[in-house]
Amino acid sequence: MKLARAIREINRCSLARIDHRTNSIEMHRLVQHLLINRMSPEEQDRMREGAHALMVSADPRTPTDPESRPRSAELYTHVIASDAVTSDQPSVRQPVMNIAKYLYYRGDHDVCLDLSETTWNAWVGRRRRVRMRGVQQSRLLRVGA
Repeated sequence: MKLARAIREINRCSLARIDHRTNSIEMHRLVQHLLINRMSPEEQDRMREGAHALMVSADPRTPTDPESRPRSAELYTHVIASDAVTSDQPSVRQPVMNIAKYLYYRGDHDVCLDLSETTWNAWVGRRRRVRMRGVQQSRLLRVGA
C-alpha cells in the first residue's frame, strides 16, 4: 500500500515514468543520482550487483536475431547505466558482448565501436591492475623476507 502511494506520488511529480504495460518504472536521472549519492559504497555495490543480476536474466542471448532487438535496445541502457563493463563476472560480461553484437548487426557501428573500446579498456586495464598488484605483492614479499 505504501509502495503504491509512493509510486503514484513520484509519477505525479514527474520524477519517474511508469509503464503499466511493461510493469516498469523509469526514474529521472537526477532522482537516480540523488538516491545513489545517499547510499554507502557497500549499498551501491549491492544495488549494482542486483542490477547486473536482473540484466543477466533479461539478456535475450540472441544479439543477431531481429526478434530480440526491442529487448536488446532496452538492455543497452541498463548495461551503460549499471557500469556493467567494469564487472569481472563472466555472467555480466556476456550481456555486454551481446549488446555490442546487437549494435553492430543493427548497423549502429559508431555506438558499437564506442562500447567495444570502453569495454576493452576496462577489461584489459583491470587485468593489468590485477597482474601489477600480484607483481607488487611478490616484490613486497621478497623484500620482507
